[in-house]
Amino acid sequence: MSLAGYAVSESTAAAGWLGTAALIAQQVASVFGGTFVDRHERRTLIVINAAVGVCT
Repeated sequence: MSLAGYAVSESTAAAGWLGTAALIAQQVASVFGGTFVDRHERRTLIVINAAVGVCT
């Protein structure tokens, strides 16, 4: 993510802030994602994850 930000902005500071923001978003999402995974069937979620990965 930081490398893409640097390629667009050509600023190391902007690339660093982008990487930091992405990491914070990942940590916040993992709290809710963990709760979601605990409440639903794992096999179904694995299949959905694989299908989304193929589509993207």
